[in-house]
Amino acid sequence: MTYEPWRHSASPPQLACFLVGWNALLMIMGVTNFRTQMPSGHFLSDAHTIFYLPTELITLMAGYLCDRDLYTLTRVSHRIACIACPLYFARKSILLSSHASTLSVRGEGFHALDVWRRSPNFSAMKLLACSFSFDPERATAQMELLQRCLGSLPPYPHTFFGYVHLTHIMSTSLVNLLSLLQRAVILTGCSDLTLSDGAYEEPRSRKKKKKKTRTTTLFSFEFLRCFRLIHFDASSSQWQDFLSSLRIQSLRTFEVWGSSSNVAIFDFLLHHSDIQELRFTRCLWADNPSSSHQLKLPLLQILRGTSYEILIILKSLLSPPVLRQLTILSEPPTRARSDPFIDQVIDSLTMCDGSISLELQPPNEESMAKLTHTDARALAARKLRCNTFPLIDDLHIGFHNVELDTFIPVSNSSINNFEPDLTWYFVLQVCCEFWMALFPHLEQAGLFTVRSDMTFGTVSRHEDGTLKVAWDIAIR
Repeated sequence: MTYEPWRHSASPPQLACFLVGWNALLMIMGVTNFRTQMPSGHFLSDAHTIFYLPTELITLMAGYLCDRDLYTLTRVSHRIACIACPLYFARKSILLSSHASTLSVRGEGFHALDVWRRSPNFSAMKLLACSFSFDPERATAQMELLQRCLGSLPPYPHTFFGYVHLTHIMSTSLVNLLSLLQRAVILTGCSDLTLSDGAYEEPRSRKKKKKKTRTTTLFSFEFLRCFRLIHFDASSSQWQDFLSSLRIQSLRTFEVWGSSSNVAIFDFLLHHSDIQELRFTRCLWADNPSSSHQLKLPLLQILRGTSYEILIILKSLLSPPVLRQLTILSEPPTRARSDPFIDQVIDSLTMCDGSISLELQPPNEESMAKLTHTDARALAARKLRCNTFPLIDDLHIGFHNVELDTFIPVSNSSINNFEPDLTWYFVLQVCCEFWMALFPHLEQAGLFTVRSDMTFGTVSRHEDGTLKVAWDIAIR
């Protein structure tokens, strides 16, 4: 086999270096019937070795190899592996970041996990993120490769990955799904697990039955402290089967995104009373728990959800929680309740204790713009007379439809002096007046916009009683 690189365009120095390196590279890979021919007709001597070449040239040459030869190159030596492994990982959809201490795997990357396992940079990391194929057969093979790799991890350190994120797991059964999650937690020693876009198939025999009889097999997850379910595609009965099979005694944070089963979540909370943090994001509860569900969460400190979700949780608790952080979001327009957002927030606060950092994201109700600042202060005074609130240490108010680029306020201007050109700014004014009057001990509150390019600001109370706002950006 003969390669004639002189036929390709290159400067003489580049060509000479490339010829020497290419010849030595193939020698190391065990190619004995390959000869590099110079333009003069002579062949390069076997005395030249790749180890005398600069790293940049070796990297350039390795980039021309096929996947199989590049894989072979990763097994040559420590120095060559340091060069070849990153190239191989890039081709196989493995993203290895030493700076961020993360390992991301998708596609063909699962077949390259054995290379990562013996690569020079193999070490314990903070994050393992895996995204599986949409094809069921390929996804099954990828899960097997992942479990094989995790099974080969060294026993020490105990926590090899602190955080594991598994995306798009389409399992053939509940047991297979739970087994994968359990092995991922046990073998990596992670304390933080996220399951995103997961689902599993229900047995056909169960689908035909009108009355379901569940035989629950419990899966224990030792040392897991945080568990997230993001867009878990399951029916109410599947939610019930899935959560009822979990026992996570060390669990402290439970977070749910997307549609879910309220009944299944409440049953899960009944068995995990040591939870300190509950977060619900854009949840759509397909069912409601019975009034007999009484939760005991004495360690609960952080609670996040819509006004309706927060009320449901607080009303079910046997005793008022001592919170340090409470986030109350407005209901989406399609699920808005009859009770005003203000009343729901006040009802929630009356059921809490502690010194709370409060974050509110009120709806953009045009009806609030009809109120004057005097009306807002009077409404707050009535609420104060009728209710007892916990101590609010900190207040942040977020707005959804705030278009700052179309409005040009003067920095540090009085909130009463803004020109009423936009309806949303009426809402901002009235909200600030009401909430600051409801918590008169606060001298200022934080403002932010709920969008991808979040903007932050503050509203502060001055000696004359007026409120002034300042945004933390230069508004054009």
